Amino acid sequence: MQLRTTHPILRLALSAILLAALALSALPAAAQPPRALSTGFMPASLAGPPTAPQVALGSLLNPDGSLNLPAEGIPGSIDPTGFALVSGSGEAPRFAPAAPGDENWAEGFHLPGMNGDVYALAWDGANLYAGGGFTAAGGAAANYIARWDGGAWHALGSGANYNVYALAWDGANLYAGGDFTTAGGVATNRIARWDGSGWYPLGSGMNGGVYALTWDGANLYAGGDFTTAGGVAANSIARWDGAAWHALGSGMNGDVYALAWDGTNLYAGGGFTTAGGVAANHIARWDGAAWSALGSGVDRWVAALAWDGANLYASGEFSTAGGVAASRIARWDGAAWHALGSGMNDRVDALAWDGANLYAGGHFATAGGVTAHRIVRWDGSTWHSLGSGNGVDYTVAALAWDGTNLYAGGEFSTAGGVAANHIARWDGGAWHALGSGMNNDVSDLAWGGTNLYAGGSF
Repeated sequence: MQLRTTHPILRLALSAILLAALALSALPAAAQPPRALSTGFMPASLAGPPTAPQVALGSLLNPDGSLNLPAEGIPGSIDPTGFALVSGSGEAPRFAPAAPGDENWAEGFHLPGMNGDVYALAWDGANLYAGGGFTAAGGAAANYIARWDGGAWHALGSGANYNVYALAWDGANLYAGGDFTTAGGVATNRIARWDGSGWYPLGSGMNGGVYALTWDGANLYAGGDFTTAGGVAANSIARWDGAAWHALGSGMNGDVYALAWDGTNLYAGGGFTTAGGVAANHIARWDGAAWSALGSGVDRWVAALAWDGANLYASGEFSTAGGVAASRIARWDGAAWHALGSGMNDRVDALAWDGANLYAGGHFATAGGVTAHRIVRWDGSTWHSLGSGNGVDYTVAALAWDGTNLYAGGEFSTAGGVAANHIARWDGGAWHALGSGMNNDVSDLAWGGTNLYAGGSF
């Protein structure tokens, strides 16, 4: 918040009072679930005198949606009509334009939808699976995991007893990882298998959270912040062969956030600095027998990985890769790191490959020196904005490609200057809203071959 007062305590007090007032104005007489706070009225006890003028909230906002209050005060009251109070994880509250017409979204994925966040999605060719922090889906009880058949949500038995952060499909079974300790009433520490009718443990599971899963065609790999898997010492990463857990060398000395498979090798990215006892700064390769560094790695954490058939792309919060300046994104060709132009000016949270181009989304405003707000395309030599350069107006958290179009989800309210609440489609030439979008953040996207699925806090 940017309050134009000189006293720090007064600054904090004004911020808290105004945010509370505007948040309360979101609630009708009957309390609603805690989604985006759509401001509708100002309680009489917080408004100015009946004859005092109202100041439009839009006139008091900075470009990023934070408050910019005049030092001399505001006569009368503030009219919040047309805005919603939103906030991303770990970010200060801000105001974004609200848009009517949410009835254009199917009830299955909009309200009632889930009653909590969606953190992971998986597609089995016919059904979409969602995992997260919810306990209901489509109005039905579904503890932390659910299945969408294209028309309705279904629980997977009695579900899990806590958050699900990662999902993977092996062609016959669904695997779930997270912070839960039971699934279907069975002890399944942080990881479990669903065979279509029941839940099964994978040995004795892990002693810490599972944040990433990937399947290589024969084995399941799990990454997270654990130190044992099936009772075997396995630091932050392990392999399940269908019957037992196996360590991958001595593992990592820090958390694993991302995994990718290239057909022969496993790549892991995260907050670690060693893998298998070898110095491997935030990224490493497992060849089935040993860990190896990818050059000198990167200088800060890796959040996302993508494979294009020949190269590995890594993104996150780093500024160098292999000693080469590579701001938040870089390419590994199997022997050396390469910058993608001059990179981005802020973090990159999501990557997607369309068969010819790499797309990146995040919190940045420029890529390769080109204005490209929060989303951009790399053609192999140059960064390109998607549209006139105005991109989207806030963070992109997820990307998905359907074979023709790119979909972006996140915390934004406009794309290419078009109102597009939290989700939008890029057709190669222009941005399009998907109905009136969502009423809160989109954190994950998946393409099912016919339909686009979105997960988040909406």
